[in-house]
Amino acid sequence: MNKKILVVVILVIIGILATVFLILKKEKVLVLTDKNEYQSGQVLKVNIRNNSKENICFSTCNNYYLERKDETWQSYKYEKCQKPDLAGFCIKPGGIKAFELDLLKDIEVLKQHRLAIPICFDCQEGEGFKESKRLYSNQFLIK
Repeated sequence: MNKKILVVVILVIIGILATVFLILKKEKVLVLTDKNEYQSGQVLKVNIRNNSKENICFSTCNNYYLERKDETWQSYKYEKCQKPDLAGFCIKPGGIKAFELDLLKDIEVLKQHRLAIPICFDCQEGEGFKESKRLYSNQFLIK
């Protein structure tokens, strides 16, 4: 009886792992933070993995937007960029980019947050940035 239960548990675990692998493989570009919970004022670390077959580039002005979950996702207020908005910080297919973000002390606490990151596909570094897609990180709580 115990062997049958063990076999069922192992098969369930293999099924779950296979499902997670397929979901992650399906995502062309992954944006993941290093934690699911942060304290206000902490440093958030982000990894972006480009699993697509194209280069991706980010804006040189606002390369991310921090959003909080109210009834819907709301972005914090950002000042308009005073310089030309160019494509920069590009990642080749298979590449990874990491950056850090200081979570300012005036961020709303006890709410779910995420990063919204505009990207462009196959744009050239230094040319005008035109958003092709907006990526979203995993959700995280700020305490």
